[in-house]
Amino acid sequence: MKKSIRKELLEKRKALSEKEVNLKSKKIIARLLELPQILKAERIHVYYPINNEVDIRPFIEWLWEKGKKVIMPRANFETHELDNYYIITFGQLEETHLGLHEPYTTSPLHLGSPDVIIVPGVAFGEDRNRLGYGGGFYDRFLNESISLRIGVAFEMQIVKQIPAEKHDQRMDLIITEERIIS
Repeated sequence: MKKSIRKELLEKRKALSEKEVNLKSKKIIARLLELPQILKAERIHVYYPINNEVDIRPFIEWLWEKGKKVIMPRANFETHELDNYYIITFGQLEETHLGLHEPYTTSPLHLGSPDVIIVPGVAFGEDRNRLGYGGGFYDRFLNESISLRIGVAFEMQIVKQIPAEKHDQRMDLIITEERIIS
């Protein structure tokens, strides 16, 4: 079930034009910037978009302008965990395998729970469950965190329900260009 949802929605997202991604992403960012939790947060964990994910780079730049501490992950493929680093510029990122843009390991390490984690996904359910690429990186990270979890996705990535297993981590909020699911 998860495999078929993942395959279908990755294909749909891949079919979006650059213009569609930019337009929808701007609407999602506008919703993010209206959240009191974002305005109050000091440390926010973000991702660098790949494969037509919601483009939150303008949001990250806004965070820097506001003096917020920005944290980004680097995937550890041996442990299937995320190592998290403080980032003050996109120049601290290098392209790694699978087209990921990740922090250099010389960046300052972040330990503990950020105030907010902005979570990408392949699909999200209206039940606030998330479907990622299948590596379990975010589930392990979220399991050890007490942070507010905000999934960001295009409306076409929302399905009625994502089958959940014991280790799967649910979002607190999901933001699309059309609505906020809570």
